[in-house]
Amino acid sequence: MLSEKIKAFCKLLLANILIFLVVVVIIEIGGQTYAYFHPAYKVIPFFPHPVLGWRFMPNTEHIITGNHWYAREFSAKVKINSHGFRDLERKIKKENNTIRIAILGDSMVAARQLDIEKTAGQLLEKRLNTEYGPKTGKQYEVLNFGVPGYGVDQMFLNWDSYASKFNLDYVFLYVFEKNYMRTISGNWC
Repeated sequence: MLSEKIKAFCKLLLANILIFLVVVVIIEIGGQTYAYFHPAYKVIPFFPHPVLGWRFMPNTEHIITGNHWYAREFSAKVKINSHGFRDLERKIKKENNTIRIAILGDSMVAARQLDIEKTAGQLLEKRLNTEYGPKTGKQYEVLNFGVPGYGVDQMFLNWDSYASKFNLDYVFLYVFEKNYMRTISGNWC
């Protein structure tokens, strides 16, 4: 009698384990199929770059919510232009009567936590055009070449690979202490 109960229990346990494994396999196949048709670059804004290490995916949009996917702290829509930077769409050749200013840096310059019009580059551009544009007869453009996580070395490579092509009049390099230390010290990482 006891052995019959043990056999029935073992059969029930085995059936539950098999059902669990089948469900797990179905979920895995479903997840892999979903990932195939919805690649990560639709949600991950960066891709590997052979010189810079990584950079933004050109012509993409994503929403950043800080450390919490459910936007507990903030939520900002981020649009990357065709050149691969968090900035307005810009032409490489500048217009006559235009003064171009570039800001190179890391996440502080990219400022993905803010709406584009609240970033330092856009605020500076607006202020220059409002206060100095009428006096000088010039149009001001402040181009944002910030990429999160870049050290000083990557900022210079970014300048060499991309920013230098935009006929700039002024270039500012924002250097955060930790980025500088990471660049010069192998132990800092």
